[in-house]
Amino acid sequence: MIILKAKKLTINIAKAITSPVKQRINDYDPYGVMRVNALQSLTMLIGVLLINSTYNIPYFNIVIQLPLYSCMAFPLISGYYNRLKCLLIYSAACILYAIILNLAYNYRLLTVFAVGMVIASFFYLAKQRIPQLFVMIGVIQSITYSALIIPNGGNVHQLAQLIVSLILVSALSFIFYATFPSIYFFRIWQRGIYFTLEEMIEKLKQISAEGLTSEQLSFKHLIRVQELTDNLGYKEYGFAARRISLSLISIYTTIVALANQVSTIKNDEIKTICNICQEFCQALKMQQQLTDIQLDKFSDIQNIDKDQHNNSNQRNNNNQGNNQELSRLKKDLSNMIQVWNGLCLKI
Repeated sequence: MIILKAKKLTINIAKAITSPVKQRINDYDPYGVMRVNALQSLTMLIGVLLINSTYNIPYFNIVIQLPLYSCMAFPLISGYYNRLKCLLIYSAACILYAIILNLAYNYRLLTVFAVGMVIASFFYLAKQRIPQLFVMIGVIQSITYSALIIPNGGNVHQLAQLIVSLILVSALSFIFYATFPSIYFFRIWQRGIYFTLEEMIEKLKQISAEGLTSEQLSFKHLIRVQELTDNLGYKEYGFAARRISLSLISIYTTIVALANQVSTIKNDEIKTICNICQEFCQALKMQQQLTDIQLDKFSDIQNIDKDQHNNSNQRNNNNQGNNQELSRLKKDLSNMIQVWNGLCLKI
């Protein structure tokens, strides 16, 4: 009995200590993008170090800095396939730059000319073909000029060993990046959907209580969700995620339309919509299917007393507009629920 009490006390103390820290981390990184990226980079580095401990890669103390700097080259890129693409671009650019710089190193004016040409080429490619290269140019310049220079620049044998080691480490980094579970990036998108729905619930309540107009509405999470959705690959969850994202945009336009007609909307109607969205949020949080939601509640919302329609033509038009918006909202929520239930079978 004493042991159980001591265990509970220890757990409570640990929660009290970690809760503020966890809250600060969630405030700084609400979607978990940086945490997932850090975990992926750490997994890659550990894998490369284990391979080197077995096979002793030449110039490893130099080439290990290539994947180390990659953690700083694209830390906020959240897409699984997008990060793989950026890693390929980064590795190819660093290897090419290292070859040119080592061949021209210690030749003074030639070195300056080579560096200028390479940097200019990178900016041209970033502007014309590869926009991801823009954020990497500074990191590529730093690592190549400060870390990937070998003694006796121009020695063909040493340069060949360096190139082979760079290609090997780049290939290993790509393999460990590619084998990292893509489900973590789906979880990032899932958190974005959760925050967007919570934001929509809050705005609907404000429309009902404070009479917010469409000009006063702002949805910061909705914009971020579109970016997170674009970063998901089509192979696993991409199509379903894009369908849910499109439904969210449609719901947003409906909320804006309802805000312009707030004077003719009943609080019960807003409350019913919020309850359904809250159940959806709970299903997202628990990662389970929505089996208990009854969208037939919307049929009650749409049954407006006919006597109220005959008071004035303007009021009748407003009620008819509300019916159309609420019907569209019902359809969008229904589509989201169906797609989410299908996604739950794949997770």
